Amino acid sequence: MKVLSVLNRKGGVGKTTCTLNIAFELERCGYNVLLIDLDAQTDLTNFFLEETKEKGKNYKKNIQHVLEGKISLSEAAVPVKGKNHLTIVPGSKSIDHTFQLKHSQKALYDSLQDEKLKDVDFVIIDFPPALNEAVKCGLYATHYTLLITETESLSIENLDECLKIIGEISKKSPNKLEALGILVNRVDMRRNNTKKNLVKLQRIYPYLLLEAKISVDSSLVMLHEKKLPLREFPYRSRCVSQFQSATGEMWERMMKGEE
Repeated sequence: MKVLSVLNRKGGVGKTTCTLNIAFELERCGYNVLLIDLDAQTDLTNFFLEETKEKGKNYKKNIQHVLEGKISLSEAAVPVKGKNHLTIVPGSKSIDHTFQLKHSQKALYDSLQDEKLKDVDFVIIDFPPALNEAVKCGLYATHYTLLITETESLSIENLDECLKIIGEISKKSPNKLEALGILVNRVDMRRNNTKKNLVKLQRIYPYLLLEAKISVDSSLVMLHEKKLPLREFPYRSRCVSQFQSATGEMWERMMKGEE
């Protein structure tokens, strides 16, 4: 089992969109994928599960119950309709307010030792736009972190803070947490600012920056409205091949790290 976290402290950079499309790419290749929603906005949960449509409503069994030790991860995991190898642990809208110092930073790591999860190949954690206690708990359980950024200054500036906390957690994490790479999202090459910031990213993070980049595309907006992965759209979005390339590049990096 490999645990991958999708992270940026800034909101609105497309973490959830990237999380679910990477999950679908891995599932399509035959891997068993477990998604964990650690974001109080529960956008990932809302994408997959109908019961969370009502504003403010929590799914009956969610990640907060797991972290509080009330249920196991396998008990909270819900199969995704129409997918044989994809499950999700729903998020909690109140996790930001209740998951504080009273819970162990090892809570998620310990939960992932569940014997009933032995067939899971990948766990992908969708993080909130924060660096709070829940995020630290998630990072402690993580092997690899994928950082998502746009080609905007505020998004890029948050990368250093994220890398700093990754470094701090890696010193005590049993999984030897490391940054897997940086995926640039919503790239619009028609803008001069985009080109300038891509050069900046390449200069500052030459070894972390993924070659694959995700373009600005209307399908990424429609994805959440239709609640469909890009591959299941009635037309072929150019972002499909981009997510496929990004997933392949991530896989190669993980394999190289284990040599």
